[in-house]
Amino acid sequence: MSDNVIVKIKYLGGINMLNVNKVLEIHNVEVYGLHQSIVASGYAMSDDVTPPDFLEGIEDGVGAFTYDNDYKRAKKLGSRPTNSGHPCYLKGVVVQFDLKAPEYIWRQLDRYHFIDFVTSQSKMHCLPKFELDKMVNKWVSPVVLSEVQKYISWYNNFDEAKEKFKYLQLADGSLVDFTKKNLYNMIVSNCPCGLLMTARMTTNYLQLANIRNQRKMHKMDEWHYFDQWISDLPLFDELTGTKCEYPLLKRNEKGVLTK
Repeated sequence: MSDNVIVKIKYLGGINMLNVNKVLEIHNVEVYGLHQSIVASGYAMSDDVTPPDFLEGIEDGVGAFTYDNDYKRAKKLGSRPTNSGHPCYLKGVVVQFDLKAPEYIWRQLDRYHFIDFVTSQSKMHCLPKFELDKMVNKWVSPVVLSEVQKYISWYNNFDEAKEKFKYLQLADGSLVDFTKKNLYNMIVSNCPCGLLMTARMTTNYLQLANIRNQRKMHKMDEWHYFDQWISDLPLFDELTGTKCEYPLLKRNEKGVLTK
């Protein structure tokens, strides 16, 4: 092995952000296990694994790979198809971040097994408390917003509202009693898909590579914003041999990806 120090990166914990107002936001990003996983990518072909000093060369958040062979091997393996088994070491590179996204993006994100919620905002607990006009994306119709806000107002002022109304009308034209429970069902059922909710997420480079592969041609801009943010992660493009094909954002003076 060569003793050359060939790669230096800066861990951008809490720095590499994305902010497209009223559309998508990513904050508080942390990456773990990058150097360790690159070295471990060679374990399968090693007959004697001597635990390396992973912290060698790391100072003030800047890390260095001691051996160029590790980096070359990691790039070769990481660029293979995600379902081939070869880039499995990418599972060891853990990424955590806060994501604010509309409801329809969360439902699409749910289909992936290896991106998980640490915790999130809750509609069940807080929907009647939300200032809905400040928490929806720009595509929500003011007519829809006004209708849901009306139900929320009735719910929060139920004693007064029940003196004025006896029934609620449903989509099929039928009527139900004007109760707090039925009002809550109306609020939840009519809440717009453009509601922006925030969650802390945990995932890994392999899962993000698969998301990139599947969403790169998606019709929703939010996925292209997310894909461009993926390229901001340390060495992601280099290790996977991929790149964002439709970059729509620019970087402002603070280094944040934005419109």
